[in-house]
Amino acid sequence: MDTNIIYGKIQTNRASLKKYMDVFTKHKTGEETCISPRPKPGKAQIFYIAILKFPEETVNRRYFTKMKNFTELSKEAYEAEIGAVEYSWEA
Repeated sequence: MDTNIIYGKIQTNRASLKKYMDVFTKHKTGEETCISPRPKPGKAQIFYIAILKFPEETVNRRYFTKMKNFTELSKEAYEAEIGAVEYSWEA
């Protein structure tokens, strides 16, 4: 059951996204995911997002939910975001 799973996303620039993905990878446990849609080849983006999933009591939850640009998502919104991703970076 997913009652203790938190879904969310952050919006940031590319340099910060790289840093956040490194932090996520460092503290990642088995149930956690971080996916960032990347631009299609030949395209550029100003803002990047990371779509996150983690249990309540993890280092990543404490780190990411304190960010001002963190937005909590419902499970359905999380699945819709993931479903819309064509190209991605994963941590």
